[in-house]
Amino acid sequence: MAKKQFNIDAGTVLAVGAGIVVIWGLSSLKGILNTFGLTKSQDTRDIDKEAANPFSPWSPLFWTKGPTGTLLLNTATMQKMFETLESAWGYFDDDEEKAKSVIKGLKTQSQVSFFADWLQKNKSIDLLDYMRGGAYWSRLEDSDMNELTDYIKSLPKYK
Repeated sequence: MAKKQFNIDAGTVLAVGAGIVVIWGLSSLKGILNTFGLTKSQDTRDIDKEAANPFSPWSPLFWTKGPTGTLLLNTATMQKMFETLESAWGYFDDDEEKAKSVIKGLKTQSQVSFFADWLQKNKSIDLLDYMRGGAYWSRLEDSDMNELTDYIKSLPKYK
């Protein structure tokens, strides 16, 4: 019985390999450009828009528009929240769920805003930027920030 010989055409192998590399390269190119800040993802554009909105619950001014009886926080609670956030950030790894739980523990949009106002006045920190991280370090991904923003907007505004 004769053995069948398979002839593999080198040109076909190179063409298929090049096609795979091109498809992989194009799909990851956007991620690479986003990583280096050359383009912005939809999540980043959404959070940037939220940061520029003065009527956002992330804004330190939002709570000031609330009616009498607006639900706020006491100083001890906000200090504890800040300490919890500080402990969530690590040198090499962050505890994202711990950080998100601080915000998810609030009952109204006005409480988020009041906490943002307290941070601004007492720690010189913008809450939204603080949660996102800085130019040389990241904390929560913009997709996580969008998740938090959606959660906050599902809460009652003031009471």
